[in-house]
Order: sequence, then C-alpha cells, then structure tokens
Amino acid sequence: MNATSPALNHTASLTIPTREGGGVYRSEDAPIQRLAGDLATWLKEAEPQTVVRVRLDAPLSASAHARVLGPALRMVAGGECPGRYVVVEDPARENDYDAEAALEKESKTAKLKLVCVWREPNQPARLIGAVDAAVEQTYALTRDRWALGQSTTARDLAEAIGASIQSASNRMAKAAQLGVLCQVDESSPDGGGVQRVFVPIE
Repeated sequence: MNATSPALNHTASLTIPTREGGGVYRSEDAPIQRLAGDLATWLKEAEPQTVVRVRLDAPLSASAHARVLGPALRMVAGGECPGRYVVVEDPARENDYDAEAALEKESKTAKLKLVCVWREPNQPARLIGAVDAAVEQTYALTRDRWALGQSTTARDLAEAIGASIQSASNRMAKAAQLGVLCQVDESSPDGGGVQRVFVPIE
C-alpha cells in the first residue's frame, strides 16, 4: 500500500453516480453542471496542500469531461489555486479514453498543458491529458519511490535518469506546476543551495 504524505489533505470524493437506466452523461446534464461547479468551488476554498478527489461511477462523454475537468485543471496549471490538486477515480475503467481526448483538446484551446492524475482499481496512479514524456517519467519515478516510502529530490531524479541536477530540478518544478507533484519540504545540503523534496499526487 502506498504511504500517504502527512503534508497533504484529502477531501471526500465528489461523485458522479450511476445513471438511472444506464447511459453516458453529457455536458448539458445537471449532475455534470453541478460537479463542475462544485469542483471549482472546492479548489478555490480548500486549504493549500489539499487533494480534491472526483469519483466517476458512470461513463462521461468527452464533452462532459471537458466541462468538469477543463476549468479545474486550467485553474491548477494557471496558478489560480496553488497547492490544490485534482485526482480522478475511475472504478469501472470506462472513462480514460474520453477524458484523455477532452484534455488534449482543452489544452490546445487554453494554450496550457492540462494533466490529470488518474486512478483505477489495482493499478498505480497515472497521468492522462497533454502529458509529455519528461513529465510522465518524472511522475512515474516519484510515484514508484513513494510507494516504497521515499520522497524524491532533484538529486534523486538526476541520478535515476542520468541528467544534471538543474535539469532534474526544472522537470520537477514543471510537474509541480501541472499539479502532479507536491513539494513537502526543503533542506540546505552541505554543498549549499536549497534541496526541494517532492511527493506524487495520487
């Protein structure tokens, strides 16, 4: 089981329930409109270092994902709600394809990379959306270290990928700006400077 950072707060999940009679939720449906509003409000009002969780118990169309996740992730990536994060739980594993398509399209419209932490049963957290290879690698390494109870610094990342500490530091800062890593501490190593300590959002 993954450790949970004491520096992070986790909200109860905002949930889209199974639709009566089955079927896919569309962007104009009332539960989608309500969820989009609630998610934005929770992000604005949450304390720093808070993970807001969204649970999808029914399939959503790409337009519904765009309505719910697009504005929220623009707030995160745009720096409007620093220290707040979004994690989506997809228990039935039926939403990732449409969510990915929606976020890639929304990223182009917003001219921001919109990335979401995605959870499915019995699988490690992963990223969907406008994810480049460097962010994906940085997140995966940080996540895998945290599964062993180890946080990650730029030095740790640099040694793992064979890069300079400055390059690794830039990678981690970018991932943090996208809302997929959280800085939980910093220290002053013997060689001088500041060493920032990160954990994954999951």
